[in-house]
Amino acid sequence: MILVKNALLPGLKKANVLIEGDKITSIGGASDKSDEVIDADGMLLMPGFFNAHTHVPMSLFRGLADDLPLQEWLEKHIWPAEDKFLDKEFVETATKLSLIEMIKSGTTAFLDMYTFEKNIAEVAEEIRIRAFLAEAILDFDTKDYKAGKGVEYAESLLKNNTELVTFLLGPHAPYTCSKETLEKVKEAAEKQNAFVHMHVAETRKEFEDLKKDKGMTPVEYIDSLGLLNDKMIMAHAVWLSDKDVQLVTEKKSMVAHCPSSNAKLGSGIARVRDLVKARARVSIGTDGCASNNVLDMFKETHLAALMQKAVNTDPTVLPAETVFKSATSAGYEFFGLNNSLEEGSIADVVLIDLKNPHSTPLYDYYSHLAYSAKAGDVDTVIINGRVIMKNHEIITINEEEAIVKANEYKEKIKT
Repeated sequence: MILVKNALLPGLKKANVLIEGDKITSIGGASDKSDEVIDADGMLLMPGFFNAHTHVPMSLFRGLADDLPLQEWLEKHIWPAEDKFLDKEFVETATKLSLIEMIKSGTTAFLDMYTFEKNIAEVAEEIRIRAFLAEAILDFDTKDYKAGKGVEYAESLLKNNTELVTFLLGPHAPYTCSKETLEKVKEAAEKQNAFVHMHVAETRKEFEDLKKDKGMTPVEYIDSLGLLNDKMIMAHAVWLSDKDVQLVTEKKSMVAHCPSSNAKLGSGIARVRDLVKARARVSIGTDGCASNNVLDMFKETHLAALMQKAVNTDPTVLPAETVFKSATSAGYEFFGLNNSLEEGSIADVVLIDLKNPHSTPLYDYYSHLAYSAKAGDVDTVIINGRVIMKNHEIITINEEEAIVKANEYKEKIKT
């Protein structure tokens, strides 16, 4: 049992929070039956971030090929680098680096699409972070995405779910997967009752090419194949028609909005205002470090709100509470979990240190977290009822050793 004493909760109410097993069991009074007591005086307790779209092994490509269009970035730089360096050791080294970064910035769960996801799962279990992992499925043969590791291999991973790790099917995108492959994905998803994660409508080129080739938008296309449903998480979804917004809402799919990546690659600004207004499910993700450079969900949440206000010339769009819940509870709820800081909710929580100038004064819980808080404010992280980080130090991994190992790869890659 863990007792978190004197923490500030929504409404800026100070309370004691008791955690037993993997759940919050009491909010309010004192308790004398705890194994561990954390004095949270001067700290704010928040539900952990859910990073709804990333590629954690790409942290070793951070800054490798910046300021380029998406297709050039992928085809001339990222895919060749992956073909040369990607293997089990690379993935495990990069994953450790990424998970450290995410935990230190308040992320308690993440949704990944890449290859070697079984190895990513092993690292996630070791560090004790909640992971939703989609083995990438593509229709071209390279060192990292072989045809033999297609739908069948991704489907085989679904039986390896644990308390912290959930596997998904991960068709990469409509432009990298054939119709036949996507039909196999649908069949496997139905048979296994599995979630599906896919890049959809990320760029204008993808949108226009599919309209020309199929006579449908990317969203209409995946809907025509039976993949648009309440188990589909669409990464990006920048280029949506009015009909697409309606379809996403009606089919109860979730959009993983990645504002930094979309802005940096010049992909555009997603119609988040319209999606939220339609009551569609919207979460927030960082994308990988090769197209964002950091895995900081505070930054992503802040940018998501500001970009929507700017592009719609309306300061009331995507208010603080709405955007913060998109970055935290939306992803959890999609997978049937509750991390909303109430009795019975999952104990995936973060303590934010308020003893600094940018946190002073504090008037509003959600406004502070959406607009003022920073990654460096994270003091303590609890995942599944276990303390993973305390006093800014991760307990489950040697951070210094992981950074040294990652820098050794940098020397190989830059040559």
